[in-house]
Amino acid sequence: MDFSLQKSILSRNLRYWGIHSLINAIPSFAIAYTHDWNTAKCVIAMLLGIIIYIGFLTYFTSLTDINHFLSKPFMKRALKVGTWFRAIICLIPIPFFLFYYLFPELAQKSALAPSFTWGFDFISGLLSHEIYRNFANIIPIRGVHNFLPTILITIMQGFFITSSLFVSGLMFSGLMFSGLWSLPKLGDKVVTPPIRP
Repeated sequence: MDFSLQKSILSRNLRYWGIHSLINAIPSFAIAYTHDWNTAKCVIAMLLGIIIYIGFLTYFTSLTDINHFLSKPFMKRALKVGTWFRAIICLIPIPFFLFYYLFPELAQKSALAPSFTWGFDFISGLLSHEIYRNFANIIPIRGVHNFLPTILITIMQGFFITSSLFVSGLMFSGLMFSGLWSLPKLGDKVVTPPIRP
């Protein structure tokens, strides 16, 4: 196993994971803001947690064997499909929420529809909180809204979200690879069965 660091791809991976991690964090910021993580201390802690996680992803995917594995055609497609699928899920509800903030009287009537796409972010946040609470007796830190707990919860949530990204990418890529989503290309001859008299 070769786990040496490929420095030549560090900047590329940093740019890739930096962009997608910031996009992936949009739902978490929105959800956290409505659940008392709306102080400057919490925002800074969440940003620091995201930066740490981006650094981890950049380093991990720049290791020689890991990069070789992710560069295989199927894995490369899965990663690409998963990141774009996740980005679309994160970005689609934003105009709706902006509209709700401008017209709060409509928020209670139709807020559920766009926020449904951020359901996994809410669940991953709950899971991260539960994991932290289970270790709260071991770690001498109290209060999930404090600086260090917010960093730890943000990093844990990043792992859950990245896992969902890979799973969705593998699922969709598997469908495309198996031909279930393949359509005839322009110019291909379509053969139809003969019509019986």
